[in-house]
Amino acid sequence: MASSSRTGSPSALEGTNCGDYMIHKFIGKGTFGKVYVATNNKAKQRGGETFTPTSLAIKRINLVAANVNETQKRWLDREINILNDPDLKKHPNIVRYVEYFTQDNFLCIVMDYYEGGSLYAYIRKRKSIPESTFMEYLDQLSNGLEFLHNKSILHRDIKTKNVLLTAHNDLKLADFGVARKIEEIDLKLTKVVGTPNCMSPEVLNRETYDFKTDIWSLGCVCFEMGCGEYAFPGSSVSSIKKKVTSKQLPDFDRLQYSDPIKHMIRKMLEFKPADRPSAADVKTFVTEQKPKTSFNVSNISQQMTKSSLHDSGIVTSERRRSQRTSESCEESAALGSTISENTGLQRQSANMQAKIVKMIGDHKATKKLERIMRFFNKNPTDYPGLEAKVKDVVGDGLHNKILPFVLALKGMEEGIKRIPGQAGQDEDDTFSTAHESADYT
Repeated sequence: MASSSRTGSPSALEGTNCGDYMIHKFIGKGTFGKVYVATNNKAKQRGGETFTPTSLAIKRINLVAANVNETQKRWLDREINILNDPDLKKHPNIVRYVEYFTQDNFLCIVMDYYEGGSLYAYIRKRKSIPESTFMEYLDQLSNGLEFLHNKSILHRDIKTKNVLLTAHNDLKLADFGVARKIEEIDLKLTKVVGTPNCMSPEVLNRETYDFKTDIWSLGCVCFEMGCGEYAFPGSSVSSIKKKVTSKQLPDFDRLQYSDPIKHMIRKMLEFKPADRPSAADVKTFVTEQKPKTSFNVSNISQQMTKSSLHDSGIVTSERRRSQRTSESCEESAALGSTISENTGLQRQSANMQAKIVKMIGDHKATKKLERIMRFFNKNPTDYPGLEAKVKDVVGDGLHNKILPFVLALKGMEEGIKRIPGQAGQDEDDTFSTAHESADYT
């Protein structure tokens, strides 16, 4: 097998080895790092069968490149030290670090790969985030930030490009390259780092700053989720600084959110750090505002299994399969039509998608599920065709196990379409793990 030391375009590494990993494709680059999707070369066994391991992301940094100076090398060391914290590895809203190694003057950082891409790409595709989804995202972001701040870690570069989505739309804070752990003897920092559009006034003014600078950046992320554009756009640092330091707040009327949410975003963008809420305050706000109604995907699956599927997981009779599956779809659709959009039925569909992707288990699982969903969206009554499509996409060995979950997912998607305001949804938008590549750089 070819070595990963080959030069040329980033795609030239596809199909080569990098340590114990096989590189599959190039997905992005940053100032001094390129990121690839890879899998571990070591075969895994499950239930007596060999399967392809879950995809991972490898960031490769050329340590002898001209644009990697000693300061940036210290940042890389700091990033590894922070990500290697056992508590961070277990947190649901922080990117999971796997390991690092050096090879041919390259530092290779291995992390989980998140197929949903970056929040930046997600927003640009949809233009804005509906309020119910916004609240779920804010809950996760504040949860991750509160955890970091309690660990005395200041991220310093919170932005939508550094927020990654999993296959089931959970958010992960990423890129700890400029993160800093604040010790008791160093409660304030002054170094200007981060992204200008999300820099706080105190950072732009080169004043001392603390955890509240992350809150300002979170406010910028919230505004961006609401309208699809930066809160403080500008072609240069000086133009952005002029807007921020002159207290030119963005137009909050552009946000289609309730007044309490707009007020909270305003508080995050207070000029004085002391006037901004803490991450814990934001989390408390979300808890108080979130709807009380919950919708459990396991309950839906259990109902569908009882009403439409055999215990073996496959219905063998053509007539019974069509009849019972139709009943299960109607059952799920009825559930969706009796609750408000805020109940999160779309999120439950995303969870089911994630389960199916995991069952398929290879690095092309997302694409395979997308093909299946495209088929049943275009052929809603062709159940024999759907079974054939599943068999064609995932193979004989898996289709019997996966088909019941696909049928359940189909029912959820039909339920979503019956919710007022969802009927015109683009079929391509029903697949939550869209094509956007994660920005790990």
